[in-house]
Amino acid sequence: MNGRRHLVAGVAVVVALVFVALAVWLALTSVTTADYPPLTIDDRTVGGPYSLTTYSGNRIGGATACVLAAVIATYVAVTRVLPRRHGDTGAGVLSPPSPR
Repeated sequence: MNGRRHLVAGVAVVVALVFVALAVWLALTSVTTADYPPLTIDDRTVGGPYSLTTYSGNRIGGATACVLAAVIATYVAVTRVLPRRHGDTGAGVLSPPSPR
């Protein structure tokens, strides 16, 4: 049974790394910048050159969801690897100790 716990922990680590990579990619591609030349009307410049930056809310939200999924996968990996206390019901690492 111990081998299965380590297998689940290994898969959870791989899943967490995939989610982190996906979150980084989504965050980096969520920002776009476009440069525009000066605006001229009848040979008169009415506006200087400017750049416009836009943010994709869907990609930022997706990156946030991927980070949360990576945190959950990391939690699963850690709870599978840490030794369980004697008498633990399997409720998790953060369960309060039993009164004795």
